[in-house]
Amino acid sequence: MKHCVVNICVWSIGIIALGLTTSCQGEINAEEIEIWVRAGSFPKVNEFIANPESPMGLRIVAVEKYVEYGRTGDLQTAIEDATDKAGLVEACRQALLDKMESDADEAVQREAKEGLFGVIGYLQPEQRDEVLRRIAAWAFDGIDENTSQAILQGRVETLRMTGQLSRMGVYGVPVASYLVSYGLETDRLSTYLVETADTPELQRIAIAGIAKLFALDGLVLPWRVLDNARLLPLAETFALLVDVYLNPAFDNEKRESALQSASELLHGKSPFEKKAIPSIIDTSEKRTIVMAALDKLIASKRAADRWDAFEMIFYAGGVDALDHAIRGLKNDIKSYFRPTIPAAADYVIIEMCRDKFRPKKEAVRPILEKWLKKGDRVQKGFSLLCLKVLGDSASKEKIAPLLEEKTKSLERLFFFGNPSKPYKIRKAMLKEQPKRTLTIAKLAQNTMDGIDQLQKLNGIKSAGNLSDDDYKVVEDLILGILEYTGAQLTEAVSKGYEEKLGKPLPGSISGTVATAKKGDNNTKRKRRAGKR
Repeated sequence: MKHCVVNICVWSIGIIALGLTTSCQGEINAEEIEIWVRAGSFPKVNEFIANPESPMGLRIVAVEKYVEYGRTGDLQTAIEDATDKAGLVEACRQALLDKMESDADEAVQREAKEGLFGVIGYLQPEQRDEVLRRIAAWAFDGIDENTSQAILQGRVETLRMTGQLSRMGVYGVPVASYLVSYGLETDRLSTYLVETADTPELQRIAIAGIAKLFALDGLVLPWRVLDNARLLPLAETFALLVDVYLNPAFDNEKRESALQSASELLHGKSPFEKKAIPSIIDTSEKRTIVMAALDKLIASKRAADRWDAFEMIFYAGGVDALDHAIRGLKNDIKSYFRPTIPAAADYVIIEMCRDKFRPKKEAVRPILEKWLKKGDRVQKGFSLLCLKVLGDSASKEKIAPLLEEKTKSLERLFFFGNPSKPYKIRKAMLKEQPKRTLTIAKLAQNTMDGIDQLQKLNGIKSAGNLSDDDYKVVEDLILGILEYTGAQLTEAVSKGYEEKLGKPLPGSISGTVATAKKGDNNTKRKRRAGKR
């Protein structure tokens, strides 16, 4: 392009000294472009860059001058005006990448990086990905999770990357995670991490940074960070949330929220959207991380925590983990409650054994039977109750030896109330019967009798002589009444049915009850005759 001058050029020593000379009739050159930029003649520069007839080399010079002087907004205006936008953008991309990766001064490299962020919005996805990857390689070479805070922070600030990390896509995740691990930009960067980390590998990097921050002495994680962290469907996230729950530095509401999120992750639900998420226990490595976290929870001093851990251990580890779960039971089962079940803990245990164990009873039953022999009274009491729920007559042979343990009370194990007044809440169903202390022997007999009654009840149901609703009520009564045996158990079931539904027990069942009573009475008469 010719630079046309209408008037005669006046050569002045002063102008030459100031370096403001342009060729009177020569081509536009780099020096003149710089003069335009310095003088603020941006419309002229924009026009030159946008004009496809301008030499591409000089257009790139103008682009680089804009970048040097921090005029990326004007650069974007010039690109918008260009009729050969695609070719111009590609030329800019390549030139700026070359300059950023050159041996030029760091300041020049940094300016080229800024220019790349100015044109990146015009690139195709694959080009944009390459640019971000190369920026990350240039900016973060040699940085890892062991880099000190001073070096990491210095690098990011010197290269002016702090505000640009969230624009780096997946390539900024590692460094953002390292920054979060030191408590830097936690709210903003944790949100970026969760929104951007789209592979398990990147998610583990993200949660590792958050977990490292959590582990810093004397620091309580901002709740916003944890709110973000719970969205990462990882075993490591589960472990972090359990640690948060067990940390008294957080208030109860936040701790309960953390444990609820941990349970939802384990069961495959996103904490907020409630949609299915990838399993966090589908490999042995993931399961090991989850089980290690649950080991902490089942060691809690709080009974409800251990019950949560018990259920989650069985869910995560299956039948193979049942031994481990039972070993964690302590002498306060009476405190293993659920807000949705306004009853003593034995109902909670019954519910769990019915829902979780009964479908796998062939595998579960031998494990429970072994604890009848090797367990303490807690483990024995729990196993007896679950074996009654399973309702298998084959268990009676294993239960029978416990009929000799007549002095080991289970009152404080199952029932609420003042320890010095164990009957404060529990009331005798049969008014005429004296209140008796529940012992291992008593529960063992109750379990054996309950199994017999369940067998008869199932027979009646199979014959079509019992409605589903009646079956559920009677089964609940057989399982839930622990302090009676023999005829008293059947009488209590009948009484409980009438109190609950306001009508007598159906004849199809009451006949079974009567048979049971008659058998017991005959047995008593024979024993008396023998004594005579």
